[in-house]
Parts: sequence; C-alpha cells; structure tokens
Amino acid sequence: MDQQKIVDVLVNADLSQYEADVYISLLYVGDVPVADISDICEIPRTKAYDVVRKLENRGFVETYEESSRRVRVIEPTALIDHIKTRATDLQNAADEIKTLWEDSGARQSSVMILRQYDHALAKAASEFEEADNLISIACRPRDLQHMEPSLEGAIDRDVSVRIAIQDTPKTDIVGEDENPYAGIATEVRRCESVLPFIALFDGPNAIFAIKDNFAQEYGILVRDQFLTSILHWFYQMQLWEAWSVVYTADTGTPEEYVSVHELIRDYRLTQTDEHSIEVRIKGYETKTGDPVELTGTIIDVVQADNTDSTTEVPFVQATIVVATDTGTVTVGGYGAIVEDIRSYSIQILSAG
Repeated sequence: MDQQKIVDVLVNADLSQYEADVYISLLYVGDVPVADISDICEIPRTKAYDVVRKLENRGFVETYEESSRRVRVIEPTALIDHIKTRATDLQNAADEIKTLWEDSGARQSSVMILRQYDHALAKAASEFEEADNLISIACRPRDLQHMEPSLEGAIDRDVSVRIAIQDTPKTDIVGEDENPYAGIATEVRRCESVLPFIALFDGPNAIFAIKDNFAQEYGILVRDQFLTSILHWFYQMQLWEAWSVVYTADTGTPEEYVSVHELIRDYRLTQTDEHSIEVRIKGYETKTGDPVELTGTIIDVVQADNTDSTTEVPFVQATIVVATDTGTVTVGGYGAIVEDIRSYSIQILSAG
C-alpha cells in the first residue's frame, strides 16, 4: 500500500487530512523540529503546532525539547487500536444495514416514477437485458422497435417472451401475413386495446406507462410482488387469454405453460383430477424468493370457491397440487402469493 492510500485510511479512521499527512511523514523521516513540519509535508506553517498538539493529545506522537521543540512518532499501539475499533464499527454497521435491508422487505417493495413514456420503454429494454426467465409485454407495434435488440438477446438466453400486440384503429395495424416476431418472441397475440404499455419480467418486476391524446405521459417501475400480481392478473385475463395467437415459435422443447389457468383449461383439469400428468416446474418459493426446479405429477386442482367456476370460465384462484419425491407442493402462476411455488414455466413431460 502506497503512502497516499495509508493517508486515506487514516482520514477514514477519523484523523484530519493534516493530521494524517503529518503522521505518515513522521514515520518516514523520524523526529524533526516542529517548525520544520511544513517543509516535509504540505500543510501551512501556521497549522503545524496545532496539528502536532492534536496528535500528541490523542497519544500518537510526542514532543520534547533539545535546542528546539521537536516531535516524533511513538509506539503506534494507540493508533492501531483506534483503526481496528473503527474497522470493527464499520463491519458491524455493514452487517446491521444488510440485516435491516433483508428483514424490512425493502428489496421486495419499490416504486420508481419514470416521467416520460419513452423513458419507460428505454427502461424496459434495459431491464430485459438482465431477464432470466419470463418477459410479458403489452404494447403498440411501433413500440417494439425500442426493445427488439433486448428481446433478441432474451430469446438467445432461452427466456420466454410473450407479446400482446395492441391492434385497434388507434394503433398500428398488425398485418395478417406478416411475421415480424421471429427471433424476438416465443408467442404473440393480438388484443383489441388502447390500454397502457405493460411489461412484466422475472417475478416481482413490472413497468406500466401511459401516453394519451391529452399530452399526459408517465411511467412507473414496480418491484413488488403484490402490485405486480395485480398487473399480471390484468394482463393475463384482459390482454392475453381471450385473444388469438398470431405467432408461436417452434422451440423444439416439451410443451410449456406460463399460465396455470391455460394449463388447467387446455387439459380440462378439475378438482381431484385423475389425469396422470408429469410436469417440470421452474419458479420461486413464494416465502423466500429462492429459485426452485422440481419434477412431479399433478394430483389435484384448486380453483376459486365458486361453484360456477369451470375450465371454460376465468377464475380468480388457479392452483395445481403436485406430488414430488419429497412431498406435495401447491403451485401458482406468475402472480402467485399464497401457494408454495410461484412458477414461470410448467413443462409437460408426459400426459396419461
């Protein structure tokens, strides 16, 4: 460690810049007349006696008289103990900050205001570059150009990308024969909507943005499981499940579901179902947020407490019960809160 770095450490350990400079200089040159301090380090001559007095009061140096008043460093036990105490305090503070961060729930709850619509699109593109599992978007066709490079990268990383294209007289027209989605999506649906831009990605993350004809525009970045669950429910029920598919990528992998609702509907699963469906679940533990991957068999289905709920009618709660080698777990979709597992991928391995 060079001299300047040691000086910086001493300053961080509560010495002044002048005190640190003088002390380190004395270590190098030995004892000197106090009057010559300003010649060996860059401090004003008028400050030299005051700095030496403060160092002496703290037990770091001593002065003595010969032909003139001189100063020298003494055994550095007091300074070393001071630095170690300071280091311990800093480590304890760091540990406490980490504990408070983890226990307070702050990392699960965060909202950031994005002042302009285009800023929200740019932020979404940036976030997609780090996505690992699932991206769901509802947007106008022309908005996709802001995100195409990020979505291409996500596809290359085997991230599932769902796009609900808003297609109304107030948006760009989605061509019947055009297929501009290869390489940027795993599935695309056309929805008749003039609703805001919505992006959901990797668990408790979402971006919501508005730009209307009255010059009103803003965006919100959400990192909160409960708020994102509401947005996911809206996306799934209003912007996705009811609309026709315009593009599906041929991934060459087992049949995969993002939505538990769609899985229940497509396989017409009912409570205490007798189907023998083996699945691979990828997702997160809802209590801890830890990633999880498991394989098992669907043995039951939990729907809303509504006798009118069927596989043909949307229902609020959609849960599958999966038997694994280590026991049974309840599995919900992207917005799951009460289930054991919040899934982002359910692969059908076999269906009897």
